[in-house]
Amino acid sequence: MIPDYVKSKMADYHNQYSEIAQELFTFWLSDIVFTLPWWIGLLLIVMPWLIWFLCKEKINTHKYLYSGFFVIIISSYLDFLGVQAG
Repeated sequence: MIPDYVKSKMADYHNQYSEIAQELFTFWLSDIVFTLPWWIGLLLIVMPWLIWFLCKEKINTHKYLYSGFFVIIISSYLDFLGVQAG
């Protein structure tokens, strides 16, 4: 059985967390999303995929996908090593 003072403390923390999450969402919505850097980031994410889709040769698609897969695996491993090393 959970004591009442623990329940009230947990409710207080939950309310504080909810207020902070709402403030963060309001900040994100008003100051981050749909700004110029946000649009540039979106463009940098979408454009390489569009360029690749329009310019790829259908014969070599599997080679490109294999190469991309190995690059992802190697970069993920190096990122893991960097995080572990500090």
